[in-house]
Amino acid sequence: MFNWLAIVKASLLRKEVLLIWAGLTPILVIAGPFGTYDKSILIQSALFWGLVIGLSILFVTMLRVLAAQIVPGRSEARRVAFVTGGMFLLMTPIVIALDASIFGVRPEVPRIVMSVALVSAALGALRLFLHRTGAIPATVMILSEEASVPAPVPPPPVAAPRLLARLACGDAHILALSARSHYVTVRTNHGPETVLLRFSDALEELEGLDGLRIHRSHWVARAAVRHADMGPQKATVRLTDGTVLPVSRTYRDSVEAAGFPPAP
Repeated sequence: MFNWLAIVKASLLRKEVLLIWAGLTPILVIAGPFGTYDKSILIQSALFWGLVIGLSILFVTMLRVLAAQIVPGRSEARRVAFVTGGMFLLMTPIVIALDASIFGVRPEVPRIVMSVALVSAALGALRLFLHRTGAIPATVMILSEEASVPAPVPPPPVAAPRLLARLACGDAHILALSARSHYVTVRTNHGPETVLLRFSDALEELEGLDGLRIHRSHWVARAAVRHADMGPQKATVRLTDGTVLPVSRTYRDSVEAAGFPPAP
């Protein structure tokens, strides 16, 4: 399940994000945009801009993670528009409320609305420009999709089953095994091959290959099953190569539990 809260928390605790918050806040306190230079003392201005920058980083992170999940396609422009619009809708009432509560004066709502809109649009345009020119690498904090959503950890390499060493084509993908007297028919994507081997030994040489027994004499790889026909009298599975194999009563429950697609 996609745990977006965990991803947001991990993004916010990145060293780069904390440095941006700690560095940008005093700069805005000194510069005093939005008229804060004229109507505040240092403590009020620091409180105001600390909250505004902190909440902006929080909302940008949340919106970027959310955009990566719900905005269709791979269009960065759509995601930037989503984040920009979301920031305007979220931050405008917050800035108005903070301006009134911290500075104790009636806020100039039209100017605040215009200022938040311009800042949101400018940052969105800058983000899109930097993305298209390739100036932002994949590791840049929360403003890149790669940083917002951690890259999946690749699975460890899986050793090839020993059974492949007995086949003429050693790089084949095993689809199924079928026992026949003292021989085993190994069905692969290159066709069937017969080897002199006990069925139990052949199963051991699969070495963890994902599959299941469907019959005393048949084993199939999960990925090789196209669909299962679990009729009341007769049950079979059809493989990707077109082979149809029977399912015995003993293994019927395990085949049904595997969740293979039903026969059309």
